[in-house]
Amino acid sequence: MGQSKPGLRVRETARRVGISAAHVSKILAGRRQPSLDVARRIAKACGMSLQALVDLMDRSRLKPL
Repeated sequence: MGQSKPGLRVRETARRVGISAAHVSKILAGRRQPSLDVARRIAKACGMSLQALVDLMDRSRLKPL
């Protein structure tokens, strides 16, 4: 989504997906589980595959030792 501040990218993604920026942030941080439809829309808005989004969400849940 270009070279902009992370908050701006979240807000733009939220606008494209039709959900709040807070909800997008929580999903990407692994604190919320999106519906399959919302996950697909987020992936499309971010220019990535659904699998890449799932992988990103999985990595965000991993805790360092």
